[in-house]
Amino acid sequence: MSKHTPGPLTVRKCMDPNDGGRRVVPVKTTDNGGYATAICYGTDANANATLYAAAPEMLEALEWIANGIVPGQDNMILFRKGMQVIARAALAKAKGE
Repeated sequence: MSKHTPGPLTVRKCMDPNDGGRRVVPVKTTDNGGYATAICYGTDANANATLYAAAPEMLEALEWIANGIVPGQDNMILFRKGMQVIARAALAKAKGE
């Protein structure tokens, strides 16, 4: 698998508040600087940036589900519930909820 920017990521306004763009940055980045992993413009800029920022959590959730591993869960009923919790959390972030 190719390497990617590790999460968590967050969405911030671009440096120029008048351009309407959104940048996706690592959470540890300060508002005054740091590199952006993506910059989104247009009417869907915030939604697109929010979806992109959720990618690390969605990848992690899918890996847990695909491998049948949910931390702290040891039986099938709890495993299914754990999968739902992980997937719902990743989806909520992707949707900006």
